Amino acid sequence: MTKLSTIEAFAKRWNDTGRPLDILCNNAGMGGNPGGLATTLMTTDGFEFVHQVNFIGHVFLTLSVLPSLAKASEPRVVCTTSCMTYFGQFNLKNINGEGCHGVDFYNNNKLYFQTWLTEFQDRLIKSEKYKHITVNGVHPGYVNTGIWNLTIDKGAFAIVALILRFFLQWLAHFVAINPYQGSFCITNAATSLEAGPDPKVQGVGPIGGKGGGRYYNRIWPAVNMPYTQDPDCKLRIWRKVNDELKLSEKGLLSWTY
Repeated sequence: MTKLSTIEAFAKRWNDTGRPLDILCNNAGMGGNPGGLATTLMTTDGFEFVHQVNFIGHVFLTLSVLPSLAKASEPRVVCTTSCMTYFGQFNLKNINGEGCHGVDFYNNNKLYFQTWLTEFQDRLIKSEKYKHITVNGVHPGYVNTGIWNLTIDKGAFAIVALILRFFLQWLAHFVAINPYQGSFCITNAATSLEAGPDPKVQGVGPIGGKGGGRYYNRIWPAVNMPYTQDPDCKLRIWRKVNDELKLSEKGLLSWTY
């Protein structure tokens, strides 16, 4: 996910098989920038690490395999966002890490991801070719996967980073669920009736499916931040990611208006 070229190569290999893609789970993620609190490291593509791994890498992958998703009868895309969206700041001037520190990268990009996927679903619905695809965001809970083993800084920030890392690891040990338990939310969004397509709108699926563009707190539907449903915010994040990844130039948005 830290190299867009490898995402592109993987998507091409999959698409070239001609196989339909029934379920895509966008679950890769990291808790903080590997540079620590003091230094913001960038990927070779020129993006802040968390921004690329937690957000735009998934966008690029999803759009790249869209033709394969379209071949499935009731395809679903499950995006791991987070309840940390409630602490995120919707500020596109800082979208690539400017002015952020610590878990700000994580919070903000999970908010951007949930906002983007709701706009994505809205646009899919308007396309006869892709309207049967269902996209939802999920919060898996506080899962002890090692994602919060943050990098320890050098210099003045070392003590602060060390304390933060110790606290998060201690909290994870006593409070967090294990990865197996955390996977239930993804399985639910990928297979449950409620999280499936809305037959009245999408033309596929059994009665009872509520469609996409939604947010699930583990297995329960929940309300996310207002930004995720605001038409202006959704359009702005859609355009911003298009500019960053040059999606239109690569032909990945030729299906939408």
